[in-house]
Amino acid sequence: MESSRFSFLIKVKVDVKGQKVFVEAQGELDFGIPRRTAAKVDGKSILVSRNGEDSEAKALHGLSRSIVNNMVKGVSEGFMKKLEIQGSVSGCGPGQGDQPEVSDIRIR
Repeated sequence: MESSRFSFLIKVKVDVKGQKVFVEAQGELDFGIPRRTAAKVDGKSILVSRNGEDSEAKALHGLSRSIVNNMVKGVSEGFMKKLEIQGSVSGCGPGQGDQPEVSDIRIR
């Protein structure tokens, strides 16, 4: 049985009940662990393991580990997206010197 272990911050509360993982800090998230995988909390680390060595078991193991890790990161750090706007701006509204005022940016 293969396993992956990763640690989390003290302020994050992680609980495993059966096939469900609950993560709580600034927010709350839960995830149902797929069949053939298991999760266990050991102190301040989480152990995600798989039952089997075939490709499906390995895929479910990697998926579960990534999702649980992202849950821990999400509730502790929150979500932030940094964007860098490139290109030239011409004919925009009022601004300060050559810095136009950007009032509406849409990301698709």
